[in-house]
Amino acid sequence: MIKNDRPLSGKTLDLPQRPEKPRKEGITAITDVGVPLGELIHILKSYHSFIDMAKLGIGTAYIEPLLEEKIACYKEYGIPVYFGGTLFEKYYSQGKLMDYLRFLTGCGIRYIEISSGTFDIPAKEERDLIQQLKETFTILVEVGKKENDPSFTTAKWVENTRNALEGGCDYVVLEGRNTADAGIYDAKGILDRPLIENILKTTDKNRLIFEAATPKSQSQLINNFGANVNLGNIFVRDLLLLETQRMGLREQTFFTS
Repeated sequence: MIKNDRPLSGKTLDLPQRPEKPRKEGITAITDVGVPLGELIHILKSYHSFIDMAKLGIGTAYIEPLLEEKIACYKEYGIPVYFGGTLFEKYYSQGKLMDYLRFLTGCGIRYIEISSGTFDIPAKEERDLIQQLKETFTILVEVGKKENDPSFTTAKWVENTRNALEGGCDYVVLEGRNTADAGIYDAKGILDRPLIENILKTTDKNRLIFEAATPKSQSQLINNFGANVNLGNIFVRDLLLLETQRMGLREQTFFTS
């Protein structure tokens, strides 16, 4: 038996290098859809260094009883917060965009997700929105549909992604749902690699955030694009698992680099 008085001295593995925060690549954007505040406090204490941004998913921010406390908890660790695109769409569909912006500002939120996964927004309107908001907010534009839609072709994915970035948004979020079985995945959760390759022909990978809510979807993206691919819709409780996958410390990503 080897005696070792320094338990960390044996950490000599060659692993992928992860950039320090603030990161421009290898971003992890989490989704919080009902983690109790007490649990969140403990999770962030342990794993805050893994998180680059936090979304209060779908429309949960509207009815979260401890909204201010949650936002403050994230801010304590320097983690920017934004609200789910579904909430944006709900306000926008009712012609209440200014109310939504007042809601964000009142909460001290400086990130906004613009999406049209449920409620269609014409391309020109979306560009006008980006131009209107980009001086005030960091803008994420979600591209894709929440249900498989044959009319939303590869060409449409590429066009919408390019238009959003050229319009001035900071990141495009590629739709994958909280179940990773739509958008950039098929119904069995298999990544649509030809679709992604077509998008990447005209787009910098580091301007994209790939929604990857399941370990299966995460491992596919890491194996295809490396440890420092930008991933979103990560459930708060899966942070350590994801970082383990990024570092090649799990069977599914054992040979990643």
